[in-house]
Amino acid sequence: MRPLPAISDSQRNVVTGFYQDHHEKEWYVQASEYLKERRSFVQQRFIESMRYVEVHAENRDTFSYEFAGILRDCGSVFSSVLDAMIRGSRFRRRRSKTDIRDYKAFLKSQDDKLYLSSVHFRSRFPRGLILPLYSLKNTGSPGWWHAYNSVKHSEYDKDRVGNLGNAATALAALVILEVVFGMASGDEIWTNVGSPCEEDSFDMNTMQRLFPDSE
Repeated sequence: MRPLPAISDSQRNVVTGFYQDHHEKEWYVQASEYLKERRSFVQQRFIESMRYVEVHAENRDTFSYEFAGILRDCGSVFSSVLDAMIRGSRFRRRRSKTDIRDYKAFLKSQDDKLYLSSVHFRSRFPRGLILPLYSLKNTGSPGWWHAYNSVKHSEYDKDRVGNLGNAATALAALVILEVVFGMASGDEIWTNVGSPCEEDSFDMNTMQRLFPDSE
């Protein structure tokens, strides 16, 4: 019988290429502090919502204006931080105004296996695997990103995509951004932060992944 993966509670020093190249620069410090502060703030709202809706695969489509707001804020932080990373590192972009294509190209340039970086939702471990940037492996965009754009443009018409699955996966995407910054750590709801999965591993089975349709 295959042994279960271990829960890792300790903070890990992750020396990424991005960290090595930029950690002493002022814009890096500002962007990393913004990401850490904003993720913590949005995550507290998500934790509060867990009092009313259990984080479970069967509740993936449960929607509310609070989940829509969490999703919208996560998408805004994600794009703001990546804009700062692209601008600060002088990454060559193809468009005057950045979009998800630029974000994906930038992230893939940092680590072509980043799409396999995962987190586990602690209370659902070991069947709480989330790979929020899994779409980096192809030309598509994350499901949560499509949902973010929908609620950003019309929360009234697209309220149902402001659901638990998309909100949780968008929040996990911010956690993986922290991995790129070299700030990987577990906390009260996340564990095994930044753990790489093997493409053909048992863990990649959809039965193990919490919200695969949102990735």
